[in-house]
Amino acid sequence: MSWEFAITGTVTLLVGIFGSTGFWSWKSAKREKDSDVYKKIDEIENKVDKYIENMKRAVMGQTYVNIVRTCEYWIQRGWAEQDDIRDLEHYMYDLYREWGGNGTAERLFNEVCNLPHKPPKQEEERSDNK
Repeated sequence: MSWEFAITGTVTLLVGIFGSTGFWSWKSAKREKDSDVYKKIDEIENKVDKYIENMKRAVMGQTYVNIVRTCEYWIQRGWAEQDDIRDLEHYMYDLYREWGGNGTAERLFNEVCNLPHKPPKQEEERSDNK
């Protein structure tokens, strides 16, 4: 008999709780509160996305300036060491190109790749020693 009473009492209690408008009002209020939390999370995610995009643009701009200045210096000098070209390509140019950089940096980089890899004087000394 005690089990029947416990089961009947539990069922009655559960029907009373879930059937009451108070429970569903509480549940609805909690859902709205959760909705506000999700709205805040969306706002924060949007701010973070914008921040990341701005940082990417800043890094890309600085990378562009570094590539152009370095290439112009080497072009004006008339030569660039192979290791320096490889480092420029690996640490800056590849990233810049991957992020959608424009053709100016590409044109300068390609011009640098075609430069002699030793200073002109060393090139002449090599020719004379042969």
